[in-house]
Amino acid sequence: MSRKTLDIDSHNADAFSVLSVANHLLNNNDARRTYAEKAYSLEPESPFTLLTYGYSLLVDNRNDEAIAILETALKIDSSVNFFL
Repeated sequence: MSRKTLDIDSHNADAFSVLSVANHLLNNNDARRTYAEKAYSLEPESPFTLLTYGYSLLVDNRNDEAIAILETALKIDSSVNFFL
């Protein structure tokens, strides 16, 4: 579904976030990272995007950056803590 969404709207940050999570589950770290970064570049103030990007940073052991991003996400919307 996310791929089809991107065919219609190539600027859909949520679709890129979903693809990032899916690629994480498939242990495809390059794609996970790429999709998370793309989502973040499109919607850097979206809590879902911030969580996806922050989690991706954690997986890459970029902990200080990840903490800052995740704290920002939780400040915007504390209900989006499904990764934590």
